[in-house]
Amino acid sequence: MNSIFYIDGNNLLHLSKRLSAIQKKDKQGSREALISYLLQYFRGKKCAVTVFFDGFESNQIHSAPLAIRYSNKHEADDDIRKAISSAKNPRLITLVTSDGPLAGFGRKCSCTILSSEDFDKMLFTKHATPQEDAAINSLQNQQQEFIDLFTRKRKS
Repeated sequence: MNSIFYIDGNNLLHLSKRLSAIQKKDKQGSREALISYLLQYFRGKKCAVTVFFDGFESNQIHSAPLAIRYSNKHEADDDIRKAISSAKNPRLITLVTSDGPLAGFGRKCSCTILSSEDFDKMLFTKHATPQEDAAINSLQNQQQEFIDLFTRKRKS
């Protein structure tokens, strides 16, 4: 696994026109729909994906290979911050959120930030355009260059 995605699930649900319409009628249904779209989107991609939701799990959602974490009595943002803080290499993390303070924390920890609105567009685009593929490849290459640069031992 080269990259890690942490997705602020409730933030994405609220900012996605398609998913927020479902959420207004059926909270669990919107979560299930999001996971279904994420499974399709990440199919065949070499990355680890964790979706963080506020609240409690009401019905189990079959999500393998994606991980789902529920915050229970506190905010999911707290769990996301803990996960980033405990990561061996936060530079490998792409944080999907439009929550300003959470995105700021992610930036401070050297995560790549992808707004929920931009990710929503990517999620519902049938096929990535060559420009999107080039942008994603460029970001992944830059990320690897920074990792290599800062993990290389200096010669004495």
